[in-house]
Amino acid sequence: MQCIISPDDAVNILHGVGCSDEVIQHGFKVRELALEYSKKITANGAFVDINIVEIGSILHDIGKSISNGIEHGALGAKLAENLGIDAKIVQIIRCHIGAGITKKKALELKLPHGNYIPTTIEEKIVAHADNLIKGTEQISINTCILNMQNKKIDSKSIDMIKVLAHEIFMYGNNSYNFKH
Repeated sequence: MQCIISPDDAVNILHGVGCSDEVIQHGFKVRELALEYSKKITANGAFVDINIVEIGSILHDIGKSISNGIEHGALGAKLAENLGIDAKIVQIIRCHIGAGITKKKALELKLPHGNYIPTTIEEKIVAHADNLIKGTEQISINTCILNMQNKKIDSKSIDMIKVLAHEIFMYGNNSYNFKH
């Protein structure tokens, strides 16, 4: 059975599976930024399921109760699925890493077969907000990109981050210039 849960229920789930307080606090910071984007986007006439964004933001790193590696998205999605969490939230958990993971890259990383690219506005909002929260501190998109470059993340993944950021800003009717 799948259902939408409250923020308190989400925190209880995270505690129940063994997530650290740091993971939970990070989720709340992502939630704060994601809700800010959701409100801007909604004000500009697009529909955003605020409840899905809120709970997806809090639970996005549930897989860190199992692994801190890149596979935490896939592991978290499977865990959430087994807990009966709504499929829309499960997909946020699965595809929140960066701007998503292509099928080719997922195969290289030996991730389970699945869709790791955010496609709904809710998935995109949470992924973007997560990119801009390091621990509990908000960073700029330029800092996010610089951090990725310093970690030797491939240019295609970085380009995907830029496209996602641009899309979220456009939905929010904002303009943004990337520094190169």
